[in-house]
Amino acid sequence: MRPFTIEVGFFDTVLEIKEKVQKYQGIPISRQTLIFNNKVLQDEQDVAICELLQDSRVQIIISQEPEKSNLVKLEEAPPIKRIELLLQMEHSSVPMSLEVDVSDTIGKLKERIQSIESIPMNRLVLSFLGNELNNHRFIHECGLHHQSQIEVSIRPSPPTASSTASGGNAGSKKLKLLVLPKCGTKKIPVENVMDDDRSFRWHHVNQGDTIEIFNGSVTGGS
Repeated sequence: MRPFTIEVGFFDTVLEIKEKVQKYQGIPISRQTLIFNNKVLQDEQDVAICELLQDSRVQIIISQEPEKSNLVKLEEAPPIKRIELLLQMEHSSVPMSLEVDVSDTIGKLKERIQSIESIPMNRLVLSFLGNELNNHRFIHECGLHHQSQIEVSIRPSPPTASSTASGGNAGSKKLKLLVLPKCGTKKIPVENVMDDDRSFRWHHVNQGDTIEIFNGSVTGGS
């Protein structure tokens, strides 16, 4: 490389000198090593400390540019362990075989059973050795191994609105009564009637009972 001249300030640092070399000569700072009087100049030192004077000759050593290569870090993935489970369904005497990944959850196992048997997930109950399996647990956490047998049961369907209505008014505070007026024979259906002082429950009035209405009053006595 041919000698060249650059102008520096008295308080410029060695790093600033390297920046000027990079600017005017195109040599990257990372590849520059400056030597003066057989000493390597440190980046944080300035011209005064290095005793660089007018027309001082500084040797520059240019390191080789590292070869560029595409390095890809490869990590060995943990082996995927798959096991075969035997599902004993309520409606079948022959267990159903299903291959699963031990890192799957019980919830995912239920999803696969749902896709095969068309049973809603919220009605599926999986049990192993008498213990119900939780949806959020992983298969390998449940102690399941190759050809473990799982009991699959189905919860009853929740009652519908119509079945609830047909079951009567259990739990309701309403009573349907038939009122028989004193002056006639026609029974009048009455609903939601409560005594001012006592409730129908207190008087042991039950669903479908008949009460009579009469003119007059009732006085106390023994």
